[in-house]
Amino acid sequence: MSTQALTTATSPTHTNQSTTPSAGERIMRVVRLQLLDKKQLILVPLLIIGSGIIISIIIGELIKLAGAPPEAVYEGMRNNQAALWILTGYFVSLGALMYAKSLPFAVALGSTRRDYWLGTTLTLMLTSLGLAVLSTVLLAAEKATRGWFTGSRMYDTYILGNGDYLNAFLMSFVISGISLLAGNFYAAIYLRWKSAGVTFTIIGTVVLLLGFIALAVTTKLDIIGWMSADPYLKTAAIVAAIMILMSAATWVVVRNAPVGR
Repeated sequence: MSTQALTTATSPTHTNQSTTPSAGERIMRVVRLQLLDKKQLILVPLLIIGSGIIISIIIGELIKLAGAPPEAVYEGMRNNQAALWILTGYFVSLGALMYAKSLPFAVALGSTRRDYWLGTTLTLMLTSLGLAVLSTVLLAAEKATRGWFTGSRMYDTYILGNGDYLNAFLMSFVISGISLLAGNFYAAIYLRWKSAGVTFTIIGTVVLLLGFIALAVTTKLDIIGWMSADPYLKTAAIVAAIMILMSAATWVVVRNAPVGR
């Protein structure tokens, strides 16, 4: 990402009549800044998804060669979880790189931390929305071709909604969204408190999770029973709430984070 490109994306356009850009214009400058590297946002995810489909097909064919009936393989691959998790690690790293690489440039070139946070969050949500739409389209293609003409599955699976388009859209959106926001959050922690801050934050997150599990066990909360009705919708709602909290926490951290050191 070149300094010239960053200047173009973040600096106000000078005209004969000096005008103050609106909040929306400042936020959209940050969005354009983040979208400069289309390889990371578009090409790499597409390559990962394509590789996942090919690997799923190969696995299905190998199982058939081992003697499994084709229909049994087709049904058994409903347990394939690749579509939900295949981009998680990459999106966490991408979310972190966005802050680590562009926040110092954006602030140095005149963007406020608030504009940067809002613009970056909007970019992440647009990325998640795009992936959710793509996942829904790929689900339709997979069902229409009965498993890519081979009887394999990657999207028509239990974990992605059991073939329901709305469930697939929601699950893809929230999992990609929380992955990107998690990367942003830990990058902001690193910018403010370096590696020690990241370490203690991870420990704190694990402690909170274990505390919740202990509370659920001791109070005999029937979480499984509650989730049994509309599990995908409830899961999406819970993850969306965590996304909001994580984004707010990122703002609290990044508003005072030092940059350029």
